[in-house]
Amino acid sequence: MQIEVYYRAHQSSRAILEPSPPRSELGGTFWVFLHNPKRIARNVSAIVLNDIPADSRTNGNGLNWFRLMPEPIPPRGSALLILNAQASLLRQSPLKFRLILADGERHEWILPIEPSPLTLTSAWLEGMAPAEKHKSDTKGADRVPTQLTVVVRNDDPQRVWQIEQLRVQGKPLRFRTPESRLAPGELAFLHARLPFEPEPSQILALQVDARAGQATTMTAGVVRPLPRFFPIGTWRTEVWQDENLMRELVARGFDTFVFSDTHAEVERRAFEQTCPQLGVKALVFAGFPRPDTRFIERHAHNPHIIAYMIKDEPDWTEPREVDHWHLPTLCERVAQVFRDRQVSSPVYLNLARSRRFGEFATIPDIACYDAYRVGAPMPDLSPAPWGNLLELAATYTEDLRANCEPLPFWVWAQGAHPWDERVWVEGQLGRACPTPEEIRVQLWLQLGRGAKGVLWFTTFLEEPFRRYYMQRLRPLPESERSRTVEQLVAHGREAYEEQTRLNRFLKTVREWLLRMEWAGRATVEQATEPKRLDASLLLGEHEAALWLTNLAYEMHPQGYRFREQRAIRARIPLPRWWKPRRALWIDPTTQREIPFQRVAEGVVIAIDTLPEHVGSAWLFRD
Repeated sequence: MQIEVYYRAHQSSRAILEPSPPRSELGGTFWVFLHNPKRIARNVSAIVLNDIPADSRTNGNGLNWFRLMPEPIPPRGSALLILNAQASLLRQSPLKFRLILADGERHEWILPIEPSPLTLTSAWLEGMAPAEKHKSDTKGADRVPTQLTVVVRNDDPQRVWQIEQLRVQGKPLRFRTPESRLAPGELAFLHARLPFEPEPSQILALQVDARAGQATTMTAGVVRPLPRFFPIGTWRTEVWQDENLMRELVARGFDTFVFSDTHAEVERRAFEQTCPQLGVKALVFAGFPRPDTRFIERHAHNPHIIAYMIKDEPDWTEPREVDHWHLPTLCERVAQVFRDRQVSSPVYLNLARSRRFGEFATIPDIACYDAYRVGAPMPDLSPAPWGNLLELAATYTEDLRANCEPLPFWVWAQGAHPWDERVWVEGQLGRACPTPEEIRVQLWLQLGRGAKGVLWFTTFLEEPFRRYYMQRLRPLPESERSRTVEQLVAHGREAYEEQTRLNRFLKTVREWLLRMEWAGRATVEQATEPKRLDASLLLGEHEAALWLTNLAYEMHPQGYRFREQRAIRARIPLPRWWKPRRALWIDPTTQREIPFQRVAEGVVIAIDTLPEHVGSAWLFRD
């Protein structure tokens, strides 16, 4: 038995001021590849870490969770053991890993705690049959080969790395790529045909080997069949019982809604009528910590279920609320309920606390987070109780991406909701909902960091909104209360209209976004306040997009005050093989051709102004 190990430390930015846990308590994750050279399958009897069985280390005793797949280890094949470790275990380094097989054979290694300079940032599969047709319609010569795309990023600031090998389930695959030499900060796109068609619920282990001079490295991750779909969603569970509301939201660009109803008639109507007729998707919450297994089994291959939610914000749940379980351990066990039933829909997990992203983010197939920056409850310390720095929306997104790669991630975006934190500030009326500018800027920062789906929290229902604030502001005199509430209602309408407008923008670009990955930052060479202009780059093989976001603002309880950015000039770095042929400027209002100037290692674009305080420059190779 041989092993290979990829290690990645959990990450949380210093810029995020969450009071607990401290950054010194961040753990790390090991991807341990077990290679079986024998002609027979090998069953694992025990996994032992520093003389303590892994089962005894879960539930917060050194391990957050672990997973072995597949089991048994196939003959002349490989299995992947993922160990999500706490800082307390890492401090016991050297970490002795003992593998005990069912036949009594024992192996022992020291697990290296050394990161790779390369990151497997994304991977996806295309060309597979739908799950319900998988068994019957994909035999023999009629089967379309499954295409695998793997994206690798070079995080080494000094060395150029040459990609030498791509492995799936331990087996080398021939691959093609526009460029196998990766300069610092660059992305490589690897393409391969799988020699088999994976099961709809199958998780495939990936390894990429590279060389820089005499140095070698391996980076790793997993991929599974997922719908290539960018959701534009919201929570609003009541839409499944309110056809008029559902149709209104669909007309406003929403296509994904949380579903948690247990009534048989609502379930039947949702999946037999509403979803197929309106083209909407359900993000299903089936219960926690004991999900409804009968529902799950009935809908194991339901194409209208975009994902199953393990739980919302488990990183806020206290162990005493769930029989003193360590929440990452419990979430992994709940995720296994879906895997055991070979559910084709992915599992999804929404988080809220950057300091704990690393514990949870690789449990699901799709990670997500929420951390609203304006007039809402926040997990981090803020300059004012009613608001925080908008740029931290980018930081939270970067932290989630760093902890879940190569898994795709979605984001909850701040929309229209009756929040109270900024309604009344120092004796003056503030706002119930974020301003259109605050909404746009937060969303732009999330999109520019690679989000593959947007879920709005939440949408605007005028009468419930009005009733809520009439009740909350009861101490005010009646005449003043009515006038004040109508001002707050106007804020809600304004936010809702902005969400609708941004949904139209998202539908324009979302297919491109699915094919692009974060590629660092561009250089703002000129602007009114260049240090307050965020310039984030997404790169695909055929499209690239520079996301410009104005961060020149002053915090204010009645809405952040933005200053203009004018005479903008930005240098966009591009790989040698990436030669643009045309460019578009796209913001929520306009779409137009723009000129660009080719320079060494990229292009330069110039924009007169950012009237929306956000905008994106799109480059196209074809």
